[in-house]
Amino acid sequence: MIISSIPTLTVQSSNLLADLDSSHYPAALGIIVECLPHSALSKALTASKDVPLKLLSLAFSSAKYNKAKDVVSFEVTGGKVVQLSKPIFARLLGLPSSGQFVIPST
Repeated sequence: MIISSIPTLTVQSSNLLADLDSSHYPAALGIIVECLPHSALSKALTASKDVPLKLLSLAFSSAKYNKAKDVVSFEVTGGKVVQLSKPIFARLLGLPSSGQFVIPST
């Protein structure tokens, strides 16, 4: 195991932004909350990774959206540029990578 002194942003083992304890919701919503961990979103909602803050900051600050190609590109270490499309992003999260995507109008 390599221990690094690089500051990292540690995402908790349960990377859920919502409280998925169904007892905290009215009964009508409880069934929906119970189903979420068993849905296709489960992997995306629970993924975790230690990310060096320097790399995360670089990716965010260099991100550019190419509307014509419908991809986001960003810089990673060594000046390497990565392009990420919606289907690739979905596949990385274990979600379907084909079909209709919702494109927000605002």
